[in-house]
Amino acid sequence: MLNCRNKFFFEKSFTNISNLPSLESISLTFFNNDTVNILRFSSVLFLLTKKQPSFIYKKLSQKRKGSKELVGCNIKLVKSESRNFLFYLIINIFPRINNLKTLVDIKPPSSKSFSLTINDLFVFPEISRELNKFYGLKNLNITFNFKSGPGVIDLKRLITFPSI
Repeated sequence: MLNCRNKFFFEKSFTNISNLPSLESISLTFFNNDTVNILRFSSVLFLLTKKQPSFIYKKLSQKRKGSKELVGCNIKLVKSESRNFLFYLIINIFPRINNLKTLVDIKPPSSKSFSLTINDLFVFPEISRELNKFYGLKNLNITFNFKSGPGVIDLKRLITFPSI
């Protein structure tokens, strides 16, 4: 399975990590209204990326004088961090997901980004080691942003490539 993906990857002339078509950034996001879960989600993001996540707030009404409500957390990976994380996903994580084709959000071909949601976080080895701490957490949204449309098409083709 892994050799088949690697072969396709190198046949598409991505032999050098810097040759990946115009990958601009990768965003990892969790949304939830429960503060305790948001702290657990931020721990997941830190374990996956080794970066401190930022929190997402929603402004409340004017009657509450500009109060904010915590609704999620996210991390944006750019440059070499995004390429390294993409390779980590392709080589280690995507082969562990059973129904990978259902994850890819199909957008018009002219789109410069696409998103997918991973419901089972235990496909990540870092998370599966701490099963009791992260049980019940779902819906990691991953958004891939490219500078041009062909990069999106190549990456979708690579992700949905049949595995043996």
